[in-house]
Parts: sequence; structure tokens; C-alpha cells
Amino acid sequence: MSIFAINGFHFDAQAGVIRTLERDAKIYTTPASPHVGLQVLAPRGPEFQLILTRYAAASDRETLQRFFTSHIGTLVTIVDGPNQYIFPPWQLRFAVVNVQIQSAEVVPAAMTSRLGVDVSYSPAAVIVSTWTLHAIPANL
Repeated sequence: MSIFAINGFHFDAQAGVIRTLERDAKIYTTPASPHVGLQVLAPRGPEFQLILTRYAAASDRETLQRFFTSHIGTLVTIVDGPNQYIFPPWQLRFAVVNVQIQSAEVVPAAMTSRLGVDVSYSPAAVIVSTWTLHAIPANL
């Protein structure tokens, strides 16, 4: 499985597409002079959502839920496999707009692999969260 981490904290599954900065332009027009001007707007990061899953010890379930939601309103770094968005060519951080816990179930056991190390939990918590983010230039 590919590495996926937010601020160095690894998740066991990820769904969604990371959206980077997009440029837009505004065309100025009048009835007498169509397309009389063009303004190129600053790059902006459109909102996107990621669904992230983390396996943990059942005793850590509440703590991890609070840890995830504590990221609301902060800037984070994302590593998605070989893509480390803080470095060129992206040089991005991401503003966390919202984190919602979709489910936090306790199951008899779970096993995962993080950084090539097998990890197992029994009993285990399976925490599924939806993160809403925007890309922000890292130099701001």
C-alpha cells in the first residue's frame, strides 16, 4: 500500500483526489466591444474532500477522533506516496476547513502495514473520517 500521511501521521486507507492550485481568468466585455480585456486571477485552491481510514487500538478511539478534529482551522502537509506536496513542483500546504468522523467502530481485530511494518490490533478501532481541505501556497 502507498504511504498517505497528514503532518507525518499515517493513515491506512485514503479515497479522494487532492486538488492543487488552479488559475482562472476573467474576460471583460461590453456590447460595443466584446472581449475588450482579460484579467488573470491569482491561483486558488478549490475545496476537495478526502476520506481517510485509520486502524488503532480500541482504547485509542476517542483520543484519535479528537486529534483528527483538532486539525480544523490549521495548515497541514500531505504526503501521498511519492508526492510530498510541501516540496517543488507544488510547494503547497493545505488548509483544513472541516473534519467529520463518519464512523468509529470497535471490531474484534485489524491488521495493517505502515512503512513496511505489520501492525495488528485486538480489539481494534476503525475510524473513518472525511477531511475538507484547500491548497495554499507554502510560502504564505
